[in-house]
Parts: sequence; C-alpha cells; structure tokens
Amino acid sequence: MSQRTVNPRRPSHAPPGPRLAALEPVTSDTSQTGFAEFGVSKPVVDALKMRGISGAFAIQELVLRDAIAGRDVLARSRTGSGKTLAFAVPIVERLTPSGGSPTALILAPTRELAAFMMSEAQQVAAKLGVTFRVSIDKRIAGAERVGAHKTSMLQDIEAGREPEIEALVGSVVELARLTETPTPHIDAVYALTRLLGRSVSAPA
Repeated sequence: MSQRTVNPRRPSHAPPGPRLAALEPVTSDTSQTGFAEFGVSKPVVDALKMRGISGAFAIQELVLRDAIAGRDVLARSRTGSGKTLAFAVPIVERLTPSGGSPTALILAPTRELAAFMMSEAQQVAAKLGVTFRVSIDKRIAGAERVGAHKTSMLQDIEAGREPEIEALVGSVVELARLTETPTPHIDAVYALTRLLGRSVSAPA
C-alpha cells in the first residue's frame, strides 16, 4: 500500500522552522488536480504538459506545496507512484536565473540507480546499432549472484589511486554526446566519481 504525506498542525509551543510530514495510508495514487493548484509556476506546468503530464499524482499533490515552500518533507510511496516529480519539481522551482550552479543531492537505491544507468547506456548502444539479448533485470540478477566483491574502481579508491573511470563510464558519456542521447543518471555518477577520484588522489 502506498503512503500519504500529511502535514500536522504545529503546536503553539513548537519552535519555528521546517515541518516534518507525517504518514498515513492512501487508497489511490492518482489525482485530477492540476500542478498549478500546488504552487507550481506556469513555465514548469507548461513543460510538464508538453510531456503529457497534466494531473498530479496523490503523492505529488500532498508533497509539492510544502516542498516548494522549502519545508522538510518525509514521504513514502510505492514504486511508480510519482515520487520523482514530487521532489524534482520543487528543486526546479527553487532555481533562480541569477543564482550560481544549482546543486541537489538525490539518494536512490543502488539497484534502481543501476537499472537507470543501464537503460541509458542501452539507449546509446541502440543508436549505434547494438542490441542486447539479455534484459536489464537478468543482468542485474546475474551480478547479484556473483556475490560481494570489490570492483576495480573500489580497489583503486581503497589504494588511494584515481579510479579507472574514463574507460568504464567516460566513454559512455562521450558516445551519448555524439549520439545526442540524454544520460542524466550516468552523468551524475560520472561527475561524482571523478570528484571522488580527485579527492582521493590529491596530496594530503
């Protein structure tokens, strides 16, 4: 069952500041209410409509207003119920044209992140005429059967060496640019791994 996020009334003696949302069950994930009703700006609403997204899901309906206002929100909902836009839209809304480079830290389950990265890499391969006979789920399951082990990059990090990121991930990023294929998850992991590699190999 999915979970609903609600904001309890703050007691009169509570200190000012962000509120932490409470959780209660909901029976439906979908809503017919438009995004504008929850404080989403017209440019973002129009961008969502261009992708065929007009009505907010229940988790989005319950999270957006508080998240856009900058309050802390704790929300739980099942896979596929719309959590991504529930946190991504507020991030976009809080960007300012005159601001510096935006930064957002998003934590995702390892399996889900790996699946997203593999899907993006597969899209790049498809544009180059490469096909895969084994599904992403089966490839992940195969990796799980290998069991706990240290990858070459982890061994590099533990040894204080810059990891071999360019051949393993940088090449995919470069091919994605050449084929004009969006790879947001790969890009994020690539950038963070490069940053980690520089910090590990930098002189003390």
